[in-house]
Amino acid sequence: MSFFKTIKDSIYNPEFYSANANVSAKKAFGYFFKLILISALILTIIYGIIYIPKVAFFLSPSNVESMIKMYPQDLAVTIKDGHASTNVKEPYIVAFPALPKSSASVASAQPKNLVVIDTVDDFSMDAFAKADTAIMLTKDYLISRRDSTGQISVQKLQSMPNVVIDRAKISDWAGKIQPYLFIFIPLMMIGMYIGLFVALTASNLFFLLILSLIGMLIAAIRKMPLKYGQTYKLGLYLITSVILVDIIFAIFSIHIAWYISILIYILVFINNIKIVRSQTK
Repeated sequence: MSFFKTIKDSIYNPEFYSANANVSAKKAFGYFFKLILISALILTIIYGIIYIPKVAFFLSPSNVESMIKMYPQDLAVTIKDGHASTNVKEPYIVAFPALPKSSASVASAQPKNLVVIDTVDDFSMDAFAKADTAIMLTKDYLISRRDSTGQISVQKLQSMPNVVIDRAKISDWAGKIQPYLFIFIPLMMIGMYIGLFVALTASNLFFLLILSLIGMLIAAIRKMPLKYGQTYKLGLYLITSVILVDIIFAIFSIHIAWYISILIYILVFINNIKIVRSQTK
């Protein structure tokens, strides 16, 4: 119960900060890591509610079967010694499946083609742009769009094993993987929690390196001679509001800009660090 009271005091309680002006690093970091553990759990639940149904649908037997059927019956792609070749006339184009009218906004944002294969012509970014495709396979590279922002990933085929890919091979892979898909979602949730914990810990500890400098400047202006170490340890409590606001906005899939987080920290600092001067003389 005292931990949740500390969360409340961290948001607003000048007396709390005055009493903890010289808090030990062990106590401050102990609170911070507990806060991150709980925050990572909350975010994992939020993202799980948002994405698990989509993942479950994607991994469903009927959807996997539909994706297998999307692979052209006549197409065989051979990867050998880091080079690709096919048994069809190139460039070979697989268009995106038609979407229902209700998905018009999605359709307008996606490329015209799903896959373009051209292992004859030399690869260039201009050729990829003209192909208007999500994925492009050339003799030496696999190029794909990472997301809707247009970021592009270029992977050399040199790192891929020798393999012949056709519909029968895809179906065989799916058949081998299908029995294990039921454990994928729990493993994904565990991996998401660990990833969020590491990311939140690293990003907030690094962010505090900058925020503590800002806190020292504010303290100096208000004639409160806080040392950097003191400011950083107090920051492990002050950043509570920033983390909680991030979680609230995550529920609505909204990302807060870094300067908004700085503004929140400054407001919390100004409202709480008022009586520290008498504790640090």
